Amino acid sequence: MIAQKFYKKCCKPYHTGAAASPSVEATIRARFSAILKKDISYLLKTSHPDLHSFMYGTEPGQALRQLQDDLWNTADHYEYSNLKIHSVQPGEQPNEALAIFQYTVYDLRTPLIDDQGNKSRKVQIEQSRFVQDPETQLWRFADYKLVEVPEALAKTAEMQAKDMAAAAAAAAAPAAGAAEGEQQ
Repeated sequence: MIAQKFYKKCCKPYHTGAAASPSVEATIRARFSAILKKDISYLLKTSHPDLHSFMYGTEPGQALRQLQDDLWNTADHYEYSNLKIHSVQPGEQPNEALAIFQYTVYDLRTPLIDDQGNKSRKVQIEQSRFVQDPETQLWRFADYKLVEVPEALAKTAEMQAKDMAAAAAAAAAPAAGAAEGEQQ
């Protein structure tokens, strides 16, 4: 019941065309929800023509049928949950954005069961590029790459180490200034 209320408020207006998603974050959430709802038409509507070139090596817009089949395959054979958007940053072009988000995926065709008898799920971290249509202002999914989890964890550890070093340096600066004052 709560999920249905959230869907009506969050994504249904975008799926039905009653509203356009106002941001990359809203588009990601609406696309994620569309996979769960098997709303392939919304996924196609929010796919940039460059996605055809990226996925199939064809001219933009030339592999629509293949993209549609792949989206149905994805919706039918995978179970997704736990979407978490980590960041959205401007891209190289003014109408471009890069997003990093993660989700949990379960392949229904080859069910993996852990030692406790639970479904074994895989966490995916994805870096995606979105391009905003200048006429409709709609953000469209253009391409992506999966980020290796160990690489992502290493980057997180690296960022935490830099933050800790900066905090230590900031804490040491007033102490160093006080020590100089005592020597004079």
